Amino acid sequence: MLTAEQRRAFHEEGFVALEAAVAPDDLARMRERIWRRLEHNGAVRTDPSTWRPHHANGLRPVSRADPDPRDRPVLVDALDDLFGPGVWRTPGSWGQVLVTFPTEGPWTLPHRPWHLDHPYRPQPAGSLSGTNVFLFVDDVEPEGGGTVVVRGSPRHVGRFIDRARPATRTQKQWRTAFDASHPWFKALTDPTDTDDRIRRFTTVTDIDGIPTQVVELTGRAGDVVVCHPWLIHNIAPNVRDRPRIMRASRAFHTEALAMLGDKTA
Repeated sequence: MLTAEQRRAFHEEGFVALEAAVAPDDLARMRERIWRRLEHNGAVRTDPSTWRPHHANGLRPVSRADPDPRDRPVLVDALDDLFGPGVWRTPGSWGQVLVTFPTEGPWTLPHRPWHLDHPYRPQPAGSLSGTNVFLFVDDVEPEGGGTVVVRGSPRHVGRFIDRARPATRTQKQWRTAFDASHPWFKALTDPTDTDDRIRRFTTVTDIDGIPTQVVELTGRAGDVVVCHPWLIHNIAPNVRDRPRIMRASRAFHTEALAMLGDKTA
């Protein structure tokens, strides 16, 4: 069960962290399988000089031996709290393997593609259509490749959808229109915007009464972050000395799955 503060953070800021949600033994097995696949692709675990971005491709097979996320009481209780008991589904694996190898610094704040993984669509009354679920398979420190997110963005996206005229748009068109809806978001996604970028966007800014800032998702191995479907996010560089290893899954309301033809979970 989430606390009142955790529920507020999820709905207003866009995410909630669940500490130590996955057992160390399960994490160790997951890391071992991931590294075996990376070494199969050419990345020698003990030799950082061999680590290349393309070695992180083709990692889907490692999910076949995953522990079932639905066996983790901390996660199940959180999703029951957010969706309601018995009305959500999630895959039987921890989802996509996210590996970001280190690169030379300095750390930079990306311009594109700031995006949603869920549609720009009103949420069901009193419920959610879906969430993103990130698992830290290993520790991820600041500037270590953790996903960057816009804290407060669910409230901005909700207001934008409420004001938008009904129209048939692609998700890319929705995203482009949203990016242009406020100078702060327009600058965040502008490739020519480079002046003092990190300080400007990681400092809390009041935008129409909503505290807004870019933050990195960091955590310890075993932590899980559950994200609002309207949490705007992006990939980020890793300038530390170890790979960023995370997993990315989703949970969906059963009604949303029916609309999608039940092809997502």
